[in-house]
Amino acid sequence: MGKLESRDSRKIIHTFSAPFFLILWPLYSSADGARYFASIAPLLQALTLWLAARGGEDASDEELANTLSRGGDAEEVLGGPFIYVVVLLCSILGFWTNNLVGIMAVTVMAIGDGLADIVGRRWGANNKWFFSPSKSVAGSLAFVIGSSLGSIALVSWLAYTNTIILPSSFGIAALAARIVLICSICAFVELLPIVDDNLSVPIAAAILTSLFLYLPTVVR
Repeated sequence: MGKLESRDSRKIIHTFSAPFFLILWPLYSSADGARYFASIAPLLQALTLWLAARGGEDASDEELANTLSRGGDAEEVLGGPFIYVVVLLCSILGFWTNNLVGIMAVTVMAIGDGLADIVGRRWGANNKWFFSPSKSVAGSLAFVIGSSLGSIALVSWLAYTNTIILPSSFGIAALAARIVLICSICAFVELLPIVDDNLSVPIAAAILTSLFLYLPTVVR
């Protein structure tokens, strides 16, 4: 249990890399072009992963593919790792700091899915979900708790630094409660073997954030 496996290393990167990038958003200016400058890093990473998966001639491409893939197959890089970076890129270009939609999509995908895998594999062997035997109750609890706390912390930080403006239709406690609700529903979505959860989870988070945090403003 004490040994850090290679899959754990990948999931730790999965859990913290995108949120760490979001923490740095206050360093960007409020100019309209800032989102395009911020998108350079994930865009270059996406291109790097694409070339690595397609068998780049550089030895570093092969090493990167072996590091990020579960079984050493370069094509696996175009699954979870590539989708992860593309979701981050789309969140920057599509939403940026205009609202919480992109921020929630990235944070729930990164922290929730990452912790669910790490905790589930270590402490979920005896508490599997009956309808999703590859997932565990322990992993789902880690998903909800980790993504809720991470999302609330990141949103608070970005609001404190005046990087984003919080929805004004309800108070801080109500906002936190809605974030927990969003993360809980996304934890259920993660259990469904429909598509890669690096895709289904952020899409669900984006839709739910729009409905629960911004639809009330529109209705009013």
